[in-house]
Amino acid sequence: MVDSNHRNDDADDVSKNDQDPLPFQIELTLIELSEVVRDDPSGKEIPNQVDQILQTLSCNDALSYLATLIPPPTMSPKKDSNGTKKKKRWFGRRQQAEQQDDPLEKKTQEIKDRIQKQVVRFLKVPDKYVSWGSILLKSQAFHQVHDYHAPTIPRPLMELPRTQYKKPYIPSTEKYDSFPEVNLYPISVSHQFPFVGLARLVVTEISKQPQHRPLVGLDIVTYDDYNPRLYDSAQAFVKVFKTSFTDWEWDCIHNRTSTNLHMLREFYLRWAIKEAYTKALGVGMGLSFDSFETHLSGITEEGSIYAWILEECSRADGGSSSNDYQKPLLARGFVVINPGTDTCKSEGCTFFFLPLWDVNKPAHTTAMGCACICLSQPQSTNQTEAAMFELVTKWQSLEDVVAWHENNSSVVMM
Repeated sequence: MVDSNHRNDDADDVSKNDQDPLPFQIELTLIELSEVVRDDPSGKEIPNQVDQILQTLSCNDALSYLATLIPPPTMSPKKDSNGTKKKKRWFGRRQQAEQQDDPLEKKTQEIKDRIQKQVVRFLKVPDKYVSWGSILLKSQAFHQVHDYHAPTIPRPLMELPRTQYKKPYIPSTEKYDSFPEVNLYPISVSHQFPFVGLARLVVTEISKQPQHRPLVGLDIVTYDDYNPRLYDSAQAFVKVFKTSFTDWEWDCIHNRTSTNLHMLREFYLRWAIKEAYTKALGVGMGLSFDSFETHLSGITEEGSIYAWILEECSRADGGSSSNDYQKPLLARGFVVINPGTDTCKSEGCTFFFLPLWDVNKPAHTTAMGCACICLSQPQSTNQTEAAMFELVTKWQSLEDVVAWHENNSSVVMM
């Protein structure tokens, strides 16, 4: 995600099909917020909406919730005065808590207050809705992994834990000595108004072994113009970020593009793949962007990412389906770590690009931005060793995700 108001003062089409499932399925869930913000320009409605929903749904933090589902350790039954072993039924911690003062209930109001503050603390109305959408998508992802609720019981709104780098993750009841819990159910969240998205690995029988699961990173960028109050030109804006790219990447942005519009969009896309990679690793901006170099096989050696996306979308537009241009684009590639040094090494990655179009314009006449997903497999040294992936894209509204938590069976994700 890049903020165009920032100021520094110093390939193949891939979609779900009816064939045998590929080894790894990635699900990308997106919310488009233009309409809801347009209907609430002052932002007066969102606090009331959030409060009403929080009154309807219970809330919990994911770690405490999972702890209530783990049964206590097995114990030998005690004998009565006659020497007969007493029959004792061991309840899970959730059932035990219900017999006493439920600690989950005591935490509910505290969590609700935190969620409310996370939304209303922003000054800009779009940021309030983006925050609320992100909270809902993270909770939904948790339940898609750990859904213990009957069809008629509403799902509680879940607050996910975070790593030391502030990345949210889905905790697990499974423990592996040689595999970190934060990578068991890979997810990544990104937002740039009007879009909020969450990408996750769908763990199936095929991808059951955790050591084979890829790391998942998502970054959404919108093709915003530079702010003329802060910069004299597009070149001046982009130059602020020059030190975040290697010399080769900067050459691709600055010297291989024909127009300012092309240069800006190439910059946003190259920023997106770098941020998606660091988010896959779980470090985000904690890793210096100029310490690695991203390559897309057969695309970026001679051309540009933006030109490739335009070409692929133009080809799809002439296809048999009017929705072909909405399909994600896949690119195999690799990341070079510490390029130009004695410690230089590379690892294979797979990238998905989903162009994000203006829903208020016909066909795909106006591209608003792009969602980029990086699937990192450190054990793979080049693109030929990369596993096969399938990306499934689902669009929802805020109302859809709320209704899903309420266990409304009429909700259908598109």
